Amino acid sequence: MPNEKQKKTQKRELIETMEEDLKRLREKKAEEERKKLLEISERKSSEKIKKPQEVLEREIPEQQKEKAKVVPSPPLEFEPEEKQKKTQKRELIETMEEDLKRLREKKAEEIKKKKEALERKILEQQKEKSKVVPSPPPPPREFEPGGKQKKTRNWRSLIEKISIRLVYILIFLLLIGGLTHFYYQKTTPLQSPPQTQTPSLPQKQEIALPKELFSVNYVKIISVEDINSLQPTLSNFLDNDFNKFGFYEIFFKKNETELYSPNEILPALISFPKELKKLINLNDNSNFMFFVYNNAASKKIGFVIKIAPENKTLLSKAMKNWEKNMEKDTAQFFAIVPEAKDQYYKSYFIEKTYLGYPIRFQTFSKNDYGICYALPDNYLIITSSLESITKVVSLLKNNSF
Repeated sequence: MPNEKQKKTQKRELIETMEEDLKRLREKKAEEERKKLLEISERKSSEKIKKPQEVLEREIPEQQKEKAKVVPSPPLEFEPEEKQKKTQKRELIETMEEDLKRLREKKAEEIKKKKEALERKILEQQKEKSKVVPSPPPPPREFEPGGKQKKTRNWRSLIEKISIRLVYILIFLLLIGGLTHFYYQKTTPLQSPPQTQTPSLPQKQEIALPKELFSVNYVKIISVEDINSLQPTLSNFLDNDFNKFGFYEIFFKKNETELYSPNEILPALISFPKELKKLINLNDNSNFMFFVYNNAASKKIGFVIKIAPENKTLLSKAMKNWEKNMEKDTAQFFAIVPEAKDQYYKSYFIEKTYLGYPIRFQTFSKNDYGICYALPDNYLIITSSLESITKVVSLLKNNSF
């Protein structure tokens, strides 16, 4: 079937190419005839123009002699020439038509011949395919003298059948053997070799870090040998580390298993008034968070303490009472990131509201450096910049939802 389709497509392509060739030949002939006709018409028109000019040249001197007497010129007779042209044209067209007719007939004959040749080929191929190879005649049946047919056994085929059956039996036996082995292997437990006890090495205990009070970008653990050297140790770290921008949560390590509590950290940096110490819990690490805020301009420090809701009003009063001495009492804390005071220095506190919470601050310099504190919800925040405190307030508010 696919060969027949191919032959049909080949036939179609041949016919199409022949038709295109005929079309091109016709166009070529038509162009040649048009060119010939144009040349003839141009030649004739040029002859016509020349003849009336010669007649006029002869008549002009005669008219001058008769003193410009107007004599009606005889009408020019072009009729016979026109008739000749027409006849020539007709003859040309007739010859062209005859040539075209002959070409068409010739092409048609060629196409016919090609078609016939193709058909002949196809028929021959089909005949060759349809030719059935005659099967060899069956062997003559042998009969016994009594008239009964003699049975001839094909021993080779018999041996093949027996061998195939034997192979099937072997495969079947192998399968049964494999399945039984797998079953017994699964049911009988494997005897494991006696285990030798290896002495376990002492594992390092990791320090459990408390959960942050607000989300931070990085976490740093700084080992401090003596709590009294906390301020210079932290200053040194701030100078050499904390290069990435954002919030860092800081933990101060006492030894391999223990962290310093806020009750040890804050007294080493700030001297709180007695009335304020009573209102804040500095024994629990989970209620305290020390942080560093690094922006493009500088590094700012601060801390957050979680407070009891019932102590908030008392703590607000205590903080306002402490404002007179806060600059002196927090000098050690602000010495971690020291900055010179300039003309923008204020000796008093100013209040500003942010997200509905009052923020009180004392300015030291124009570089957003000074004492800032706020009591949003159940937290006390103390920082060294207004930018860092506003960011902490918004982060705590987001954490509370």
